Amino acid sequence: MRVPEHINWLRHSKKTLDFEIVAACDAYTGRLERMKSRTDGRADIMSDYREILAREDIDAVVISSPNHWHYQHAIDWFYRHLYGNA
Repeated sequence: MRVPEHINWLRHSKKTLDFEIVAACDAYTGRLERMKSRTDGRADIMSDYREILAREDIDAVVISSPNHWHYQHAIDWFYRHLYGNA
């Protein structure tokens, strides 16, 4: 899935699943501003994914980074859940 498809999936899933988007990370500020707007300003936006890893209130992530970063983001997320900290 590309990033817009992830966002559409989240929007449609919100109708049947109980979750809240609390943070978004992207290197491109335009996408971050759109995500903030789509969450009515509730989502924290950041440019470094490690800030999301450090938060205790994040239970799950949708990783939609390019292939050359996707592996590292996924490994860091799994490591956090196995050992407590990234």
